[in-house]
Amino acid sequence: MKIQSEYKNACSLIKKWRYRYDVSKVVKLFVAQWAYECTGLYQPAEREVQEDEFIEVAKPLSHILANLMYSGVSDPLAFILSEFCKGDAKHQGYYPTPPEVGYLISKLLQSDLDIPDKNASFSRPGNLKIYEPCCGSAGIIMEKLEQVFYQNIALDEPLGHVELTVEDISSTTLHAFCIQLIFKIKYLSWVSGKKAEPLQIDINQVDVLSRNQGKIRYLFTR
Repeated sequence: MKIQSEYKNACSLIKKWRYRYDVSKVVKLFVAQWAYECTGLYQPAEREVQEDEFIEVAKPLSHILANLMYSGVSDPLAFILSEFCKGDAKHQGYYPTPPEVGYLISKLLQSDLDIPDKNASFSRPGNLKIYEPCCGSAGIIMEKLEQVFYQNIALDEPLGHVELTVEDISSTTLHAFCIQLIFKIKYLSWVSGKKAEPLQIDINQVDVLSRNQGKIRYLFTR
């Protein structure tokens, strides 16, 4: 699959929305609606998601992005957010971490703690606790999870000792992170034939400076 060609196809689809919608707003709505379809949480109230003009683009767009993620691409949503949702003095922009940078940082953070203690269990010493404030839509965390997964590929559950907590102030980036984490787990499970779910996932809308809590929180435990 040619990644740049698929991105070009995604952009061409999104541009069809410009004749009816504010593209920046509708792209964010697309991400929120897709997250709802993946999780059943936080259904968007906007009427646009029921309109044919929205659905006719959203459906093939989600297929293109899903195929990219099933091929191992970690953060395709960052591309469309950065391309179509420009920030200004009053609104947040989207500035994705290049994959090469995310990979480098994940390697620099590599340690013996990535490998679980044989007696580790939920919330006991020995579990690997990963925390990232201002996580964005995926970036570094996806690279880190993939690295830990392959470090522990000999285990039945290579991420079974991982407790992941991420925070961001933007609801859109958290919806995007949740979508892409779900697809990353599916991808790792598919290519390895092993269960790839972390022990706990906490995706939380928080202002990391004031610690004010937002309305979005995805919490997955087992």
